[in-house]
Amino acid sequence: MRTSLILALMTALFVAGCGGEGPRAPAPSPGITEVTFWHTQSAENAEALKKIISDFSRAHPDIKITPQYTGGYTDLFRKMRAAISGGNMPDLAVAYESMVAEYASAGVVIALDEYISDPEHGLPKEKMADIFPGYIATNTFEEFGGKMLSFPFTKSNLMMYFNLDMIRKAGFEDRPKTWDEFLSQCRAIRKMTGRPAYALSVDPSTIDGMIYSFGGELYVREDGKRRTLFDSEASRNTFAVIETLAKEKLAFQINPGTYDDRDALSAERAAFMIRSSTSRPFLEDTIKDRFEWGLSEIPHAEGVKPVTVMFGANICVFRSTPERQLAAWEFIKYFVSPKVTALWATETGYLPVRKTALNEEPYKSFAEAHPRNRAAFDVIPIARPEPNLAGWQEIRKHLDRAETSVITGLKTAAETVVELTEKSNKVLAR
Repeated sequence: MRTSLILALMTALFVAGCGGEGPRAPAPSPGITEVTFWHTQSAENAEALKKIISDFSRAHPDIKITPQYTGGYTDLFRKMRAAISGGNMPDLAVAYESMVAEYASAGVVIALDEYISDPEHGLPKEKMADIFPGYIATNTFEEFGGKMLSFPFTKSNLMMYFNLDMIRKAGFEDRPKTWDEFLSQCRAIRKMTGRPAYALSVDPSTIDGMIYSFGGELYVREDGKRRTLFDSEASRNTFAVIETLAKEKLAFQINPGTYDDRDALSAERAAFMIRSSTSRPFLEDTIKDRFEWGLSEIPHAEGVKPVTVMFGANICVFRSTPERQLAAWEFIKYFVSPKVTALWATETGYLPVRKTALNEEPYKSFAEAHPRNRAAFDVIPIARPEPNLAGWQEIRKHLDRAETSVITGLKTAAETVVELTEKSNKVLAR
């Protein structure tokens, strides 16, 4: 089934912008092509993934996908770096954009553009147009020749979760739309309950989203060089909000690496949390009908249009053999088909990557069952990707430390912005 694409590319060098090669070898050997897939899904999500892989195998009996759970994304990234150095790499792996950029710098990830455009095995323009534009943008790497080095896989959005009953008891009609309203509601709820209103999870992506929500950008390219914009007014306003939340005891920091914020919200020990849209299923199960709650995009500054951060990992193909690379692409193409992405979204809490998935069962019935079920889907058009630059993975660590230093009072917001800018720009200058 895959012979034509391999033969068509036998004499062509498939340039990934990062040194990867596409299929240009003789026709594949007879038998089954085995593809190793590193992923981070566990529990119910892992079972859903196994079912999709099983269905794929029935439709593609000459391809065997072997999924391997690697732990969390940090674990996977560490293992990938070791595999790059020592060999024994997978054929497929999930990865955030900043991780893909690191793999591209190492020359081990291939571009998908020629697979996408292939007349027999590709995705026609109308099908590519069905994928949300933001998902295409976040997987297109300007730094590596504008190539598409990965494909959307487990997508979600950064959302604000809120206890609407508690908000109304504090004297407000609806959830906060702006950051000023957010602070006002946190103050009123603290006064009413005697507790912080916001269960805060330290997270670099939340900081990025807040900077967007104040009308800012994260980096700029000038004269061929890149520098961060953490010294901008939007960034300063972001850290000022965090400083206010900490100083006035409007928020409490949850234990790193935990989901204590979800527990606090479901137990009504907090009125707000900001998390991925994938937390919705957990809250549905734990809150049930005990109180009215919802989720929306994060607050924004006055005069700035609503915006949030696009969350979730993508999937990339590593340089191996033409047969395995093409088999890996066939699995990606299957996974993002409307029916499969709709099923995946319904069973896991991730978002479908295709617009038409909203018309596919079981997602159609699921989205119509309650406004909460499609809240994250409706936010997709205003979700913005984070930078997919080499080095941004390290910058995320600096963002994490910067937020922690403000929350704990080790540094002021003003001091933090200066230090963060200096450290981050050194990373991009390498």
